[in-house]
Amino acid sequence: MNTGVQDTVAGATDVRLLSCDALVGRMATGDERAFEEVFDRLAMRAIALVHLCGVNDARCDEIVSAAFLEVWRRSPRVDLSHGGSAAWILAVVCRTTAGALDDREAPVVRPASVTR
Repeated sequence: MNTGVQDTVAGATDVRLLSCDALVGRMATGDERAFEEVFDRLAMRAIALVHLCGVNDARCDEIVSAAFLEVWRRSPRVDLSHGGSAAWILAVVCRTTAGALDDREAPVVRPASVTR
């Protein structure tokens, strides 16, 4: 992914200038600033995705936190050759949400506009 800014700049200090793929690469080396930037960029999308599954606000925060923790843990082993990092991260969010719903741990709230 080309963002118009070199992602391979050695020792770049401003993580805001890096692509999400480059940030995940830096996360793999333990760069907490890169993780924070990825979270800042994708947390709202992740929250929206979990809400679309009918999860309430309190449980949503827990699921998103668990998903991003999994992203941090798996970043050294991720293979982004088949898709970008944002897609991978949101897939982790989906799997984490599905697991929570399968375990019946997440209270499901039906939107008011949905009727049977």
